[in-house]
Amino acid sequence: MGQVVEAYDPELGRLVAIKVVRHRGRLGNSQVARFLGEARITSQLEHPNIVPVHEIGETADGRVYFVMKRIDGRSLQDVIHGVRKNRPGDRGHWTRHRLLNAFVQICQALAFSHSRGVVHRDLKPDNVMLGAFAEVLVMDWGLARLADDGAPVSPFRPGGPTPDKTDWGSAVGTPGYMSPEQGLGQLDRVGPRSDVWSLGAILYEILTWERAYMARSAVELFAVSAAGPPDDPRLRAPMNNIPEEIASICLRCLCRLPEDRYSGAAELAEAVEDFLEGSDRRADAEAHVREAHRLWKQCLSLGRERAALTARGRRLERSLDPSQPSERRRELWGLRRREAQLGPQRAARFAEAVGAAERALARDPKHPEARAFLADVHYTRFTESESARNREAAMYFRQRALSYDDDGRVARLILGTGSLQLTSDPPGAEVLAQRFNTDALLWTLGEPRVLGTTPLSTPLEPGSWMLTLRSPGYEDTRYPVFLPRCGHWSSGNKAVQLLHEGTVPKGFVFVPEGPFVRGGDADAPHAGPATPTDVGDFLIARYPVTTEEYAEFLTAVHREDADAAWRRVPRVHAALADDRGGQYWRRPDPGDAYEPPERDRDGHRWDPRWPVGGISWHDALAYCDWRGERDGRPYRLPTEEEWEKAAGGVDGRRYPWGDDFDSTLCVMRYSTSTQATPRPVGHAETDVSVYGVRDVAGSMATWCAEREFDGDRDRRPARGGSWIGVPWTSRVAARYSGLPGGANIAYGIRLVIPL
Repeated sequence: MGQVVEAYDPELGRLVAIKVVRHRGRLGNSQVARFLGEARITSQLEHPNIVPVHEIGETADGRVYFVMKRIDGRSLQDVIHGVRKNRPGDRGHWTRHRLLNAFVQICQALAFSHSRGVVHRDLKPDNVMLGAFAEVLVMDWGLARLADDGAPVSPFRPGGPTPDKTDWGSAVGTPGYMSPEQGLGQLDRVGPRSDVWSLGAILYEILTWERAYMARSAVELFAVSAAGPPDDPRLRAPMNNIPEEIASICLRCLCRLPEDRYSGAAELAEAVEDFLEGSDRRADAEAHVREAHRLWKQCLSLGRERAALTARGRRLERSLDPSQPSERRRELWGLRRREAQLGPQRAARFAEAVGAAERALARDPKHPEARAFLADVHYTRFTESESARNREAAMYFRQRALSYDDDGRVARLILGTGSLQLTSDPPGAEVLAQRFNTDALLWTLGEPRVLGTTPLSTPLEPGSWMLTLRSPGYEDTRYPVFLPRCGHWSSGNKAVQLLHEGTVPKGFVFVPEGPFVRGGDADAPHAGPATPTDVGDFLIARYPVTTEEYAEFLTAVHREDADAAWRRVPRVHAALADDRGGQYWRRPDPGDAYEPPERDRDGHRWDPRWPVGGISWHDALAYCDWRGERDGRPYRLPTEEEWEKAAGGVDGRRYPWGDDFDSTLCVMRYSTSTQATPRPVGHAETDVSVYGVRDVAGSMATWCAEREFDGDRDRRPARGGSWIGVPWTSRVAARYSGLPGGANIAYGIRLVIPL
């Protein structure tokens, strides 16, 4: 019924917009009243987001007009269309954040009008103008009405045309943007919540770039919009990554019943502002989280570099002769220096990464990615500390990880239930499980529980376990297993072999086939990196060979070849014994037996139950051959892998009893306040492995079967602690060597029977 024209105001020298009635003679009183009502209400709603009215009047030919501010800009509808079509400049400039800020200004305009008792009734993107200089103006108040009496706004001039009551029972507004009560003509129910519905429809379009309701006709459009809220905006436009919070705000606006919506535009504006403020905080938090991830990657990289340098340094150290001049060792010094620098650098990066994530939480305390990041990095440090046997640090990082564990994921990882698969030969063996308590100096076994019978597949908590397989007519078989968090242990393709009762010789224990981790102890000399290794079934002597047992061997050789026996007598260090006192024992007369001396060449008394020492690798081989021929068994020396598994089990413990050291737990240099001497085998009851092998951390080391040591064919390996050893020689992974023909008072014999 009207048109808008651009005009020039000569008095103030400005361009304005004039809205003027068309064809005055064709309009009824109600239409003129509506036109005048728009002018009057617009002029009375003085608000930055409502277009101002400068003047109202009547032309010479009787047409009513009013003068408004001229807006240089575009409608919100045009902007949304441009964004949807990816029009150049529109999608890049009119981000969701900018459009939501504009939407808040629309809400604020309506909040002001609601405070004056005015309901717009025709809110839609076409009736919102976005100015060139960030103005946001709500236009077209022609359908506005007072919310208290349900009638249109009074006409401009007293005595003018009166309102037309034909609105009652009729739909007033724009289909798809008018509230259900407007569409049903329930004008007595129209109020601020009706405008909230229309604002929800606009918000839906801002979020999805599509109208909330679409249909083939106005009648269908009325029906679908009155039925209830549309599809969730996130489902309608999944590519727009619409946050749940703003989607919920939108859907609440579009509820069918007014009482389920926001009370008015002011409450809606506050909800969207809270979202935007949170969005700003989240944006800042996300920037901090990105920084945290960047620093954490650097931290991990430094950790990998340090581990590589450590491994390289160990290899280089093993390849160097200690007697080589310093110039040959400069590379090793450089590696050690760089390795020492990397530790503090990595710690600094970790602290910086945690600090960045904590700054994210300072901006957004519930930021899920920041909390998940902190949970993950502290869990990683927890597992590292646990692997390094640093219980104090492990407990600290465990608690820190759990404090950020919002969904229980880290708790499940820490609980870390794994799985066990076990078969036996023969099948049907009962499996008894006992978990090692690793909190004390001496690791002890917990209460036993039956897991079932083989073949067995069952969940099992992480940690170190002792399984005992029992079957009638067979020896009980000790089978230790170690499950990392969420890990899996399997006996593999080969079943655990059960031995018939009576088949294990007295003084031997059975070590069944299975995997273990060799090395990996940075404080043990020549330990090497942690290496998964599989060792077959074998029997190993519970104790080292004693001096009394070795004397029997010497006596037997003496009766055949006295000189040969004399060359194998325990001695100081010579490759071949001589007559100048190298031997500790007295040479017997022909036909007599060798006996440990009451007093040796140094005045020390020898106990027949001492482990034998002071012999060479060749002597050890000769004893194995003689003993095997006497007993009818294939005795030999243990390999390094066999010895390490028999001594430490499968869980990578540092000592046979656990991870911590005390000199009273084995026979070593500091076990006595007096002069160190050997002790009878089995003297230290705590020096026992999980398989029952005794005297592995002290007493007497043993020569091993290999014919080289780390590629050096002139040396032979030896394993185990000794009575003259120091704490680091008592570590399970410690390795050392000697010349095969040279005697060593700390090296003796332990027998193995391969299966």
